[in-house]
Amino acid sequence: MDGITTPRGRRRGAAIVAVGLAAVLVAIGACSSGPGQGGTIDGTRWLLRSFVSNGTTVQVDPAVPADVAFDKGAITGFSGCNTFSGSYTTNGSRLTISPLATTLMACASPASDVEAGYLAALGHTGAYTATATELTIMDTNGTVLLTYDAAPANPLAGPAWPITGYEDGTGTVREPVEGSSPTVSFVEGGQVQGSTGCNDFTGSYLLRGDNVAITGLATTKKACDPDLAAQETAIIQGLTDASAFTVRGDAGTLRDRSGRTLIFLGGVPASPEPSASTSAAPSPSPSPSPSPSPSPSAAVASPSPVPSSPPPPSPSPLPSASPVLPSPTAVATASCEIADAGVTVVYPADWTTPTGSDALTCRVFGPQAVVTPPIATPPTDPAQLPTAGAVVLPTTAVSFQTAVALALDPARWEVSSRVAATVDGLPAERIEATLTSSDGIRPAGTMRYVYIVDRGASGVVYIETRGTGDSFAANTIVVDLIAAESTLAP
Repeated sequence: MDGITTPRGRRRGAAIVAVGLAAVLVAIGACSSGPGQGGTIDGTRWLLRSFVSNGTTVQVDPAVPADVAFDKGAITGFSGCNTFSGSYTTNGSRLTISPLATTLMACASPASDVEAGYLAALGHTGAYTATATELTIMDTNGTVLLTYDAAPANPLAGPAWPITGYEDGTGTVREPVEGSSPTVSFVEGGQVQGSTGCNDFTGSYLLRGDNVAITGLATTKKACDPDLAAQETAIIQGLTDASAFTVRGDAGTLRDRSGRTLIFLGGVPASPEPSASTSAAPSPSPSPSPSPSPSPSAAVASPSPVPSSPPPPSPSPLPSASPVLPSPTAVATASCEIADAGVTVVYPADWTTPTGSDALTCRVFGPQAVVTPPIATPPTDPAQLPTAGAVVLPTTAVSFQTAVALALDPARWEVSSRVAATVDGLPAERIEATLTSSDGIRPAGTMRYVYIVDRGASGVVYIETRGTGDSFAANTIVVDLIAAESTLAP
């Protein structure tokens, strides 16, 4: 399985195999010969600036955006009308892209023209040069085929987005009430603010890749007429329920965990980008027989959790040769110490932890004031802690192997994801699972997202959230932030 490493973690390099000098020189020559200078293409979304079609360089109109992303051998992107996916390999400056699969939505010119030229150029790649801000892809002769600009790290940030459509809670996408002009701004540093067309609102947000969590929304209290009141309710609910986003050019969408589009940003309300479940055609050019565009309000079924196999008595660690876990967008943070365990927890500054209770302070966190029952001694099972938003529990009561085995127990959990991780330089596993029957504390169907961190003789640290729905999705982003920034090593 793939693994993850938090920014504080360190990865062990592969063993170095001694080879003869001649073999080294041959290898260097093989990697350095040919066009292009190579570089790092992973970890950035690249926005298409131009492509070559029939020997002519075509500048891409910002109104017809297209892009590409490379990630551990997988390539994905948007070609102006449809999404595409496939695989790629690099060797020095060489770049080879497999035949691409595309979705099948019909588009008119100029989007169809951009798509045809872009996909055709991707089918002839041979080399590349990447810098921090620009990517150039060439054919095997060194002729430039494609040029890209690096997308901003936070594509939501910038001028206020006009909200041009919203899902009203009944599956219907509505345009804003005439003259109301609702907006939303994502300010660098983690503050979200805007107007519903009647009242102003403020709150906080976190980004992790293409995931977003918007929390703590509060509005002014001006009375609204019925149409504006209904619009305000739908917009605030849509922002709160959003867990993913897409930005292409001057338009974007906010979606929930099922893929349903909740908020349209910029541009005009239109069908969302084709879903990943749309039939794909493995072809370097668009299909001549497109299928209808999906409705903006149609929900995409969430995949069923994958049952795990029974855990062994002492689960062996998973491989951890992995990329760095994406750190959430920089936000103001606070920290606290669990002195008796030597743990320093870093968490969002607008979250709280209970005060006046040594047993729960710095162990339970939430987006609102956390009210907990009096507990004299911290429990050894994180399920016994109230989950206001996130829980951090160091304990010496169980070994790492036992903690992982319990988290994978098929009699209690239906496991959908198990990934090796490194947290603050320590081995860990990140597990996502759903409770199959009530454990006497929480009902069946409760979801769990947990890092179990191995501290050796000092036991383990659980960093987790439990819950349901979109509030659970938002909390998982905070759990990732805590795992990425906290100090856990004994």
